[in-house]
Amino acid sequence: MTENKEIDIIGLIAKSVLFLKKHIIIIVVITLLSALIGVLEFYLGKNHYEVNLIATSPNVDREIVYEIADPIKYYIHNEMYDTVSQQLNVDLKVAQCIRKIELDTSLTDAVIITLNLYSKDYIQEVQDGFMYYFNELPYFKSQLTKRQNEINTYINVLEQEIDDLNEMQEAVLRNMNDENNSQMISVGGLFSEMVEIYDRKVELEQEYKSLHSFSLVNNNIIFLAQKSLKKNLALSLVIGFLIACCVGLGIETTKKIRKAIN
Repeated sequence: MTENKEIDIIGLIAKSVLFLKKHIIIIVVITLLSALIGVLEFYLGKNHYEVNLIATSPNVDREIVYEIADPIKYYIHNEMYDTVSQQLNVDLKVAQCIRKIELDTSLTDAVIITLNLYSKDYIQEVQDGFMYYFNELPYFKSQLTKRQNEINTYINVLEQEIDDLNEMQEAVLRNMNDENNSQMISVGGLFSEMVEIYDRKVELEQEYKSLHSFSLVNNNIIFLAQKSLKKNLALSLVIGFLIACCVGLGIETTKKIRKAIN
């Protein structure tokens, strides 16, 4: 059994060597052409830049951010730049410089937007475009308005409770006498309750002030995507060799088919 396996391996190697010898010209030519294309792509291809942005909003829902951003990612991937231009409200030339977008919502109440661009000249326009895209989405606008209305309602209720407690306290103070100090305890209880309500009101007011649309919290951090001539050349050689082998196999298969027909 072992001898048969060794014979099969030796036979396979022999066939491979024979195949390479038979199609050596095609393999060399296609592999060298592929390598040349790889070198040209390195020197003549577009540079691209990576920009990391952190956008924050109290209304971020991680799953919804991914779902809502999917269409714009699809348009960019398929180079539908007219649509990208409309969605981001930017010029066509600005949209065309966007190579790729990735999102990360691992941060609390924030989304990390990683942009891959062909030009660093339009970074400001692109990031403004993405903020426009998120902030104009009906879902986020409605969520912001909904929460603002909820907080306003709570604040109004608390203000009414504070007014009611003030009136009660004034009434107790008017009827207070020196012989009964239980009313003093009542006044103290009212005051403590009022302080608690006022603290809650202040918290809600601070939350209301913190509510905002998507906005950036970091400056532009730009990285030039590094290209490697060695990697380009190695990848091109491998791809070229595989293509050449496929061409050689195709030629042999065609010959066999013709021979079988004849």
